[in-house]
Amino acid sequence: MDNKTEESQLQERYVQIELLNKQLEQISSQIGMLKMRIEELMSVGNAVEKASPGEGFSQIGTGVFIKSEFKDTDAFLINIGKNIFVKMNKKEALDFINRKIEDMKTIHSHLANRIGELQNEIQGQIQELQKIQK
Repeated sequence: MDNKTEESQLQERYVQIELLNKQLEQISSQIGMLKMRIEELMSVGNAVEKASPGEGFSQIGTGVFIKSEFKDTDAFLINIGKNIFVKMNKKEALDFINRKIEDMKTIHSHLANRIGELQNEIQGQIQELQKIQK
């Protein structure tokens, strides 16, 4: 193999490895966001489950709360996506939240599998690189 062909193949492998690493970083970032969202939904689910009549504070904006009285703790307004809100009772709200959590866990699992695939692809590219260099 001549030097130009070898150099071209080396560059191609380096580019492939770099692209695979970028995909790996993006997926890792998505997994981090998913984990945060799952934790947030679990926290909301716990709050819905523990909701009881009485006084408390309701958030009206980021870091701003107002004292409020909870009379009906079996009526929730849930954002189901695209700012569409649906009134749900406690059981419906918990079921909805738990379905969202399960959906996100499934996505998390698929992304984790993809990370494994990418790591294998990177390892394969590195092995090919080593073969070319010998």
